[in-house]
Amino acid sequence: MTSGQPLPPSVKVVGPTLQFSSQSNDLSGLYECETTNPYGSKRAYLYVDFSAGNCSLAWVLIGLLVFLTVLGAVYLHRTVKLQSIWSALWVRSNNFGQEAPQTPKKNQMQKKDS
Repeated sequence: MTSGQPLPPSVKVVGPTLQFSSQSNDLSGLYECETTNPYGSKRAYLYVDFSAGNCSLAWVLIGLLVFLTVLGAVYLHRTVKLQSIWSALWVRSNNFGQEAPQTPKKNQMQKKDS
């Protein structure tokens, strides 16, 4: 937990996972994870809140959906197909309110009666 406090007895570290044996308000707080290897060290933080009920799964799913949507849009934007669509939309939006250029009509020959 924060400030270098040891983990409560009801919280166990199993590999890269924190396991909570109960969901009580006294376990809510900021948890810190630090890892070190020969290449360096990293520190990560996780805020756990058990006071408002268990709606965190919904927020995780919403966040994952937003992330995947953005990732998909970036991937599709890099493809030529979507770039051509964006280019066509860009041209249309820049020409908004302007008359479209008229295409010249072919000369039509008419037969004159003499």
